[in-house]
Amino acid sequence: MSSRVDRLFGGSDRPFRRSSILWLLGLGLPLDFLGLLTCTSVPGMVLTLIALQIIDAERERMSQGLLPLTLTPKLNLYRKLAFGGLGLCAAGFVLQLWLISAGYYEELLLLWSA
Repeated sequence: MSSRVDRLFGGSDRPFRRSSILWLLGLGLPLDFLGLLTCTSVPGMVLTLIALQIIDAERERMSQGLLPLTLTPKLNLYRKLAFGGLGLCAAGFVLQLWLISAGYYEELLLLWSA
């Protein structure tokens, strides 16, 4: 009953979701990085986007006063990591499109498999 009353008057019984953010970034960022070679960019991007949504929700909770302001540097670091992973994914997509359209992708794969 008290948790519902706390939520009604602006309180929150949910703690900071650091483990969820770290778990998602820990899985998503390597998949983003290896996406060019192993075609795991899409799952990595999805995990990174989910982590970014959680980070933004936590920042919103912090701006509402439900979380301490001391979490600002951590949330900013996690946000930068997520945007870096998404940028890496986008660069990998562009590079893959260029390799496929120029015909170098098959040659590059043949060189790696030899």
